[in-house]
Amino acid sequence: MMTAAQVKNLRREIYYVTGIPVTPKMLGRALGLSEKRAERGVREWEHAGPTGPAGVALTYLAQGLSRKLPEYIIGVSDEEAGVAYVIRLRWPRFIMMVPDQQIELYFISQWIDDPTALGQDNTSKFIAQAKNYFEANF
Repeated sequence: MMTAAQVKNLRREIYYVTGIPVTPKMLGRALGLSEKRAERGVREWEHAGPTGPAGVALTYLAQGLSRKLPEYIIGVSDEEAGVAYVIRLRWPRFIMMVPDQQIELYFISQWIDDPTALGQDNTSKFIAQAKNYFEANF
């Protein structure tokens, strides 16, 4: 289970990965806490550590921020279909499909994390980064 220190560090990691400074209230709202409870709930987790579903959710979020994982991986579904894909392993995680290796036809087939959960929509930035990675490495 996640410790109080790890919860504090999680907000710094979100800032490092996304460039978005995350307040306790923003994190609490992104995790589904009410407006009234959001800031106080996260402050409590930062003091005593999260328990129950909150601990699980924060652990899952932290996995998506890990700098130990590569940011992207590329794969091909099968040679006949000719569909390549880019999977972003860091937050916000997603799968981008590239039919017939035609990068101009790329599309996000699945968002694993909601890229707007922290109040800023940087989806086009993340998609452009994945596209550039694909073009440089495939």
